[in-house]
Amino acid sequence: MKKRKSWLGVSYFTALWRCKYDWPRLEQDLSFLAGRGFNYYRMLSMLGYYPAWDDLEIPPVSFTNRVGKHVDVWPDYWEQLGRLIDVAFDGYGLRTQITIVTCSVVCPDPIRLMADRQRLSCHRFKAFSATQSRHGF
Repeated sequence: MKKRKSWLGVSYFTALWRCKYDWPRLEQDLSFLAGRGFNYYRMLSMLGYYPAWDDLEIPPVSFTNRVGKHVDVWPDYWEQLGRLIDVAFDGYGLRTQITIVTCSVVCPDPIRLMADRQRLSCHRFKAFSATQSRHGF
């Protein structure tokens, strides 16, 4: 009987934010995780509705947060997402599990937004899986 691979994952909610704004820390974190035997991490695809995430927003679309602050879309959102998936997998052997946050205030149709596979090159889909969350971060 073939032995099944064990998966060890971690939640890394700010991974995409670090990819854009703190590259050295991202690489340090990914190296740490890979060195400790993790083979995947879970990241949030969007966040920023609640004030606790002020200045750490990850906006695939423009929105107004809960306290009325306008948050502009990252024009390079898809580039950053692809870059993160690539460096994690190619550089550290870590697969990416994308949590698609279904918060209708931030993004009315997040499933459609994240399902647009034409925005990411096809080989990247071997490196990630997607989950859906209803928490509305």
